[in-house]
Amino acid sequence: MRRLLPLLLLLLAACGDERAGGPPPDELPGDPEEALAWVRAAEDDDAELRRRLGLWRFDGDFESMPETQQAVTWRLQLALRAGDVEAAAEDVELLEEHFDGQGEHPEGREFTSDAIRLGVFEEALNEARRRSEGPKPDARAARSALDVARAQLHDGDVEDLARLAGISAWVRSGRGVKLLTRLGSDAPISPKVDATLVLIVDDFSLGEGMLTEVLKQWTRDHAERRFDRVLVPLLRGQVRMGLRLVPVEDEAEELASFATRAKDIGLAQETPIPATALRKLGLDVGDAAILLLDRQGRIAARLSGRGLDLRTLEPVLQKLLTR
Repeated sequence: MRRLLPLLLLLLAACGDERAGGPPPDELPGDPEEALAWVRAAEDDDAELRRRLGLWRFDGDFESMPETQQAVTWRLQLALRAGDVEAAAEDVELLEEHFDGQGEHPEGREFTSDAIRLGVFEEALNEARRRSEGPKPDARAARSALDVARAQLHDGDVEDLARLAGISAWVRSGRGVKLLTRLGSDAPISPKVDATLVLIVDDFSLGEGMLTEVLKQWTRDHAERRFDRVLVPLLRGQVRMGLRLVPVEDEAEELASFATRAKDIGLAQETPIPATALRKLGLDVGDAAILLLDRQGRIAARLSGRGLDLRTLEPVLQKLLTR
C-alpha cells in the first residue's frame, strides 16, 4: 500500500494541475467559453492579455459566437489604449464581418457600430497628431493613422470629414507659410534666419508660466543667433487673469494684453486672427499651435493642444541653430 501511495499522489497532483492550470500558455482552448476564461486569467498583465487575445480564432466553434464578439471588442479597446489604431481598424472590420459592427465587452457593456467606428476615428485623429508632433515626428506613421480615420467615416459624416481635412492639413503640410495661409494669417517668415518659432496662441496660453520661462530662456541663450520668435494672436474675446479667462469689453483690451506679454517675452506680434480659425486645422478653440521652422521655412517640428511644453523642442532648435 505504501508503495502505491506516492504513485496515487502523483496521479492526483497531475489531475489537479490539469484542472487548475488549464491548457498550455501558447494554446487557445478549443471551447469559446473556456477560451475567454483563459484570456481573462491574464487581465492583470497587459502584454500577456494582448498576446492571448491575438490567438483568438474566427472559424469552427468560434465563428459568430458571443465570446468571439467580446474578445474582439476587448482587443480593439486595448489596441486603442496602446495607440495601435491600425490593429484597432482590423478589429472593426472583423466586427463588421461577423457581428454587423456591434461590440460587447466581457463585462457586458454593448457598443453600437457607430460608437465603435467613431471612437476609432477620434483616436486615429489624435494618434495622427501625436505621431506628427514633437521632436521626432514620424510622417509615414501619421499618414497611416489618417488613413485609419478616413476609413471609419461615411459620406454623411460631414462635420467629421471637415475635421479630418483640417487635421490632414496640419499633419501633412511641410511649410509654415502654407499652414499660416490656411488660417488666414499673413505673418512673414524671413529666409534670413536659421530658425523661426511661430506661436499661434490665445492670451491664456501665452500667459502660461512654463511657456513664458522657456521663451525667455531661449531669447537669452540664443541672443547672438539668427532666431525669430513670432506671435500670431488668437482672438477669443477674453484675457487671462491669473488662472481664469475674463471677458473683455472690446478687441483693443485683448490686443493690449497680448502686446504686454509679447514685449515681456520678446516676441514679434503679427496681425491677429480669430481663435475659431484653428478649426481649419481640426483643432479646438482654446488649443494652441506652435511651429518651428528651418531657414527655408520648412516645418522642423510642431505642437498642438493645451498646456504645451516647449522644452520638448529644444533638441530641434539646437540642431537648426548649429547648422
